[in-house]
Amino acid sequence: MLIGVKIKNFGLLQEFSLGLDLQDLLGLTNLKERQKLPALKPLSVFIGKNASGKSTFFEALRFLSEAISLNVHIASNQSKQGSYSDLIFNYQPEEYDLEFDLIYEKKLGEWLNYYLKISSDEFSRPYFAKEKLTKYVFNKAQMHEQLLLEIESKEGKILQVDSLNKQFFKPIQLTERKVSAINIFGRQKEYEDIGFLYYQISHFYYADYKQLPRKVSKTQKTGGHKHLNASYSNVENVIYYLKKRKPKEYKDLRKRLNQNLHNHNSIDLNQLDKLDNEAQIRYLISYLILSDDKPLIAFDNPDNGLYYEMSDSLALEFRDYTLRNENPQIFIATHNTNMLENFSPYEVWSFDRIQNEQGIDQIKTRYLGFNSVITAMYQEGIGLGSLLYSGYLDKNK
Repeated sequence: MLIGVKIKNFGLLQEFSLGLDLQDLLGLTNLKERQKLPALKPLSVFIGKNASGKSTFFEALRFLSEAISLNVHIASNQSKQGSYSDLIFNYQPEEYDLEFDLIYEKKLGEWLNYYLKISSDEFSRPYFAKEKLTKYVFNKAQMHEQLLLEIESKEGKILQVDSLNKQFFKPIQLTERKVSAINIFGRQKEYEDIGFLYYQISHFYYADYKQLPRKVSKTQKTGGHKHLNASYSNVENVIYYLKKRKPKEYKDLRKRLNQNLHNHNSIDLNQLDKLDNEAQIRYLISYLILSDDKPLIAFDNPDNGLYYEMSDSLALEFRDYTLRNENPQIFIATHNTNMLENFSPYEVWSFDRIQNEQGIDQIKTRYLGFNSVITAMYQEGIGLGSLLYSGYLDKNK
């Protein structure tokens, strides 16, 4: 699970920090203190005004996922900006490196810290300039640090274990750096920690709802599909797959879809051709995304246009998803007061767009769980949706 992230120079995310800081983790004296740290949660909600950086953050995670799972050239060309130069802060790749610093929690007391720097050559072609993976284990009241992988340019080292269970570092020499070392070694069974990291990053899913179909087809023509595609054009194929291959999950899906809805909003999976309402299609697609097993799913305004009962039902489904699956994680960006009513301050971060001393826009985040006024009002029974509507969640309140 991703519990902390820092990003440098991805668009407006010039000096961006969210969730747990590594220094806070290293300062632990016992594991009970971990629960008090502002780590990202299994269910993390992001609020903020328009253009405050929430979607940019999700786009940065998608770029990282594609850079690791494919290569950095493909990821740059497939990004929203269309090229590596355009996604770098101030469009000056020759002056700025793109950096990611991520903290993943494998289990309580065991963490991975992955640092990645992407640079560009004289032709503005990106490459992996540096990668470093460190493991931290809290044992016997002490934090133990272990380097697993470090590579700069084309040379580095990786931790090996021989037949006698002795550890040593094996030198690494790579021929080119379009492909990450995490991709190369994360596919090899002997590197269990690197494999965990590769899976976490490469299986990220971003639901941006920008290509919602206007209508769902009556019949599927190419058989069942296990995964929903990025354009949501195979809804009927995914439902067909669930119905034929996972009948129990299909039955559960039908029940959960409508258990909190009135008849006029209910969805009949056997009559998809009658489904031409955008709100119902958005609602159904959200449920189908949650029928797949992903380590991290980011939903960008999933409640846009939904009637309040659909918004509330979807919020319940998000929480239920984190409970019925093993180590799942959901990020939600929302402006919806009804949706926000379902969460606590300890699950919410606010994104703020501010100007630094040079007049340059930057994105900063605030953890609502550290705001004593907000948490006190919440504990008195005032929901976050009401506080958002009243302006209490704004930065200057």
